Amino acid sequence: MLSSFVPEDSGILPRARGVWRIVIMLTMFLRAIVIDFVQIVISSFVLKVLWGWYVVTTFGLPPLSIAQSAGVGVIMGLLTVQHIPRDDEARKEMTIFNLSIPFVMLAFGWILHFFL
Repeated sequence: MLSSFVPEDSGILPRARGVWRIVIMLTMFLRAIVIDFVQIVISSFVLKVLWGWYVVTTFGLPPLSIAQSAGVGVIMGLLTVQHIPRDDEARKEMTIFNLSIPFVMLAFGWILHFFL
């Protein structure tokens, strides 16, 4: 994942020297970890809710916990193609998209579950 990690040619890193360069790199890396963690938690919650609405009621399978939903999400991520943007603007757009799409899916799922 680490979709929001800023590469070395982003502008601020080439100007930094010595210890500051390491501090900036660690800060960018930790920021990416936090953003990815938030994305995983949000997506796992949405998958848990949608699983409960559709799979549990339709097929009688047991409900998923947040941790199980995260595991299923990791497997789905490994099996699908991931796009990694190269420039900062595309990276910001991708981060916003990745944070907002679970809510859109939850809204569609909420509407559709009334028709079951």
